[in-house]
Amino acid sequence: MNANDIIEFLLPSFYDGIQLIFAIIILVMVLGTIIWVSKDARPENWERKWNRDTQSNHDDISIEHGSVTDLSNAVATVPEKLAEVMPGLLLVVGLLGTFLGLGIALNHASNILGGSNALSADNIGQGMQDLLAMLQGLGTKFKTSTWGILGYIVLKIWGEATRFEEKRLGWVIEKVSES
Repeated sequence: MNANDIIEFLLPSFYDGIQLIFAIIILVMVLGTIIWVSKDARPENWERKWNRDTQSNHDDISIEHGSVTDLSNAVATVPEKLAEVMPGLLLVVGLLGTFLGLGIALNHASNILGGSNALSADNIGQGMQDLLAMLQGLGTKFKTSTWGILGYIVLKIWGEATRFEEKRLGWVIEKVSES
């Protein structure tokens, strides 16, 4: 196994609709999360949620509403909350693609074996070739799980690198100490 084998395995097949759909879904989930959180995880958005979208100060969030961690979660934007669950969703979507691909492959195998002439002496060679072709493509059914795992890793590393949750928590601590 060399780097080309790994790259070839990771790239989606443009001729397999399921692979292409799941590759696009996972890519959109990862990039969409990164872009949306980068755009919305900002002090001005936290301030708006702190003020509960009003101009008056009498209904602002305060330390009486919970711990600083609770307050940090209260002012988190929708993209930030989504970024917390997205890595797990990526794993589930990857597994869904794998199970779907395996299920289709097994149905195809049963159709090959269940054919009316599948086990006749004349057609057994063709049936074996069809099964062999199906088995050779079976490894690619695990691509979507691999993509989901890679998406999980990318979002976890990105979250640690940007530290948006810690920045929000620091902002909340400052806000509470001002009160």
